[in-house]
Amino acid sequence: DVQDLITHCMQPIPDDRPTAAGVFTRLSSAELLCLRRNVPLGKGLSPECIAVRNYKDKDEEHVEVWVGSGDGSSAQLAWFSLTENEPCKGVMLDDRRILCMAAIGQGTMLVGTQ
Repeated sequence: DVQDLITHCMQPIPDDRPTAAGVFTRLSSAELLCLRRNVPLGKGLSPECIAVRNYKDKDEEHVEVWVGSGDGSSAQLAWFSLTENEPCKGVMLDDRRILCMAAIGQGTMLVGTQ
């Protein structure tokens, strides 16, 4: 489960965190790969990166999965909630591939393109 992995990675004692190989194994699991079924991608676009945003709003915890994709001429940013039963949301960008993402605070996702 993604939330368990995030919690494990955020342990305050570094030796209690998973290794890079352990994270790779968990991210490669069949359960996590099934998340791709929840994110509709445009034709010809391949997922390039994934980020998780975890925040609290009015004492409720929220977890979102963000997926960046693209090709040489356009990019797609899609996201969905793991804590709420809502459909996937997304936006097409007139830019190249999305190569990296990072959650910055509660309301911002920093996106790097090629």
